[in-house]
Amino acid sequence: PSGENDISYLIDAIEQRLWIPIDHYAIINLATVRDVVDAIGGVPVTLPRDIYYKKNKILYAGDQVLNGEQAEWMIRYRKGYTTGDIGRLDMQKVFLKAFAQKVKSLGLVELGGLAQQFYNKIENDMSIGDILALVPAALGIDIDKVEILTVPGDGVMHNTYAIYSVNKEK
Repeated sequence: PSGENDISYLIDAIEQRLWIPIDHYAIINLATVRDVVDAIGGVPVTLPRDIYYKKNKILYAGDQVLNGEQAEWMIRYRKGYTTGDIGRLDMQKVFLKAFAQKVKSLGLVELGGLAQQFYNKIENDMSIGDILALVPAALGIDIDKVEILTVPGDGVMHNTYAIYSVNKEK
């Protein structure tokens, strides 16, 4: 591995196994996700089904604007999907596209301000100047052309753990 920490091992694994070069990384915890969602005024989504995250923590199907706490419910929920974690990944894709669309609607100045506000709450390997330099390019991305893919595989049991096994042929 190229480095001495967990992220270096992960980057090396992705680059070696999937042949995808990793230029930079960012790690964001759920508390910061909640804070960012609240800071941007929520994320509009269309939920295809009800999400019963926990007792009294329910998101109903349809159009709505999720606050930070509700966004966490959406991206963490997996119990009710017949495909478990894959169902959760599919809903995370819905959230990520909606989040990106909302962020794009903020504009250059507000997005730059958010980058500065949350820079120290997100572990990454870029300077704030490097991040701010990318803001105009980020605003130019056509979200409808962005694809979020899941590596083909199947849920299997390994010892006593349910894991996702990558289908190497596919």
